[in-house]
Amino acid sequence: MRTRIFALLLTMSALMLPAVAQTQVARVQVALVDSLSSPDARAELVRFSDARPDIILLRASTATADDLLVALLSHEHIRTRRPARAGLTARTTFVNSGPVANAPAQIRRRAQDMLKTVKQSPVARIGNLGRGRWSEFDVR
Repeated sequence: MRTRIFALLLTMSALMLPAVAQTQVARVQVALVDSLSSPDARAELVRFSDARPDIILLRASTATADDLLVALLSHEHIRTRRPARAGLTARTTFVNSGPVANAPAQIRRRAQDMLKTVKQSPVARIGNLGRGRWSEFDVR
């Protein structure tokens, strides 16, 4: 699994880099919530087939930039290889942050900045998940 994630990091090193021109920009919401669907979960990705942005959920008490980075890289991988099917909502749970230490510094900084932004957002109701903090971002 480490090899697979490392290969994913290498092939997707352009993720979230503003200088790299890519054709598809997506909106994603990153939310800090009290609990996830599994006690072992580090992050969850909820994908929608309609116009709503996908959501990355992180446990507020333990969220790290590495958790966010794995979810973002996985989101890009899934989004480009498996377009959302009409009428479906998909949920992916991440229980391991994986070896993200090998991620390029610029991508790691972007994930850190995104997490910092979310942590500074006001507390608000997040759909049926209860109260938490969230922000919306463009990702490539």
